[in-house]
Amino acid sequence: MADNEVTPSGGGRRSVGMVAALVAGVAVFLVGAGLVLAPLLANDRTQAAVSFSPTPTPTPTPTPTPTPDEAPVPAPSPLASGLGVRVLFGVQAIGLDISKGVPGAFASAKLPKPKVVKWSAAAKQKGPLLATAQIGRDGDPRSKLKAFADLVNEAPRDSVQVAVMAFNYQDISAETDVDALFASYLATMDSLETANPDITFLYSTVPVTGANSWRETDAETVQGLTGVTQPVWQDNIARERFNTMVRQQYASTGRLFDIAALEARLGDGKVAAKEHENQWYYVLNPALSSNGRRLNGRGSVELARALMMLVAAAAQR
Repeated sequence: MADNEVTPSGGGRRSVGMVAALVAGVAVFLVGAGLVLAPLLANDRTQAAVSFSPTPTPTPTPTPTPTPDEAPVPAPSPLASGLGVRVLFGVQAIGLDISKGVPGAFASAKLPKPKVVKWSAAAKQKGPLLATAQIGRDGDPRSKLKAFADLVNEAPRDSVQVAVMAFNYQDISAETDVDALFASYLATMDSLETANPDITFLYSTVPVTGANSWRETDAETVQGLTGVTQPVWQDNIARERFNTMVRQQYASTGRLFDIAALEARLGDGKVAAKEHENQWYYVLNPALSSNGRRLNGRGSVELARALMMLVAAAAQR
C-alpha cells in the first residue's frame, strides 16, 4: 500500500466551534445494539500528546449455508441528506474501497455527489468534502494509530469536523495480542478527543474476511466473542474479539462504524457468521466481495452509504 500522505503544511490550530447541523430527517442505520447519538464536545481545546499506555480491557439455530451465487443481496438503506461537513478518513485498502463507493451511494439516493479528495489536496478545497489519507502500514495497526493521530493533531484550523480511521483485515491475525491492541486504540481515541473537542470522532471495527462453511443466522444471535480461546488458524476469531471490545466501549455513543457487521449483512435481519465455543462471529458476505477480502462495487456502495448516514447523524449534534 502507499506510504502515508504528507499533512498540509502551515497548519495552525482550528478554532473552537460546534459542527453546523445537517438537514433534519437523517435516517440512522441501526447496527448491532443500535445508535444513540452523543452530544459533541464543545470545551476549549487543549494540547494533548497521544499516549499508548495499557488500559484494562473491559446460541442460535442456524440455517444451511447458501453458496456465494445464492447469497442474498442486502437491500439499500436510505441516504436522506447531502454531505454537509468536512470529513477526514484515515484509510488503507478497505477504507479506499469504501471511499470509492461514496459517489455511488449519493447518486443512488438522487443526491448531489460530494467532493472526495486526497487529504494532501483538501486544504485547497472549500466547503464539505471527504478527504482520504493513507495511514500506516498494513499488518502494523499501531503505525496506523500514530499516523491518524498525527494527521488530526496537525491539521489546519477548521479543516476537519468529523474524523474516522479504518483498520484493514491484515491488521489483526490469530497471533495478535488483541487486548494490548485494544488498549492502544482506546488510549489513542481518548487522547484525540481530549485534544480536539471541536472534532466529532467516529469509531470503527476491523474488517473481516470470507470463510468456508459460514451460515446464515439471525443478526441478534451474533453477540461477539467473550472469554473464548483464540485458535492460531482463525484470524476472524481474533478480529471478532477485538471488535467485541470496540462495540462494548463505543456502541452506546451512536458513533460506531461497525465495518465487520456491515460486511456480514445479508438482508432481512440475517448475517453471515460462524460458531466458536458456542458463540457466533461475523464473516464477510460473499455477495459483497470478489475475493473474500476486498469489497466489490456493491460492497463499497453499501458501506459508504452506512458511513455517510453515520456522519450525517453525528454531525447533527
